[in-house]
Amino acid sequence: MIQFKCKICELVFWCAVILGHKPICPGCGQEAKGVS
Repeated sequence: MIQFKCKICELVFWCAVILGHKPICPGCGQEAKGVS
């Protein structure tokens, strides 16, 4: 599990990373970016 933060709504959530799959924010449905 890696933590992601949405670029649009700033929601932080956890998501399992799957190769070729981009994490989608559960709040607004936009693509999210991984955070360290």
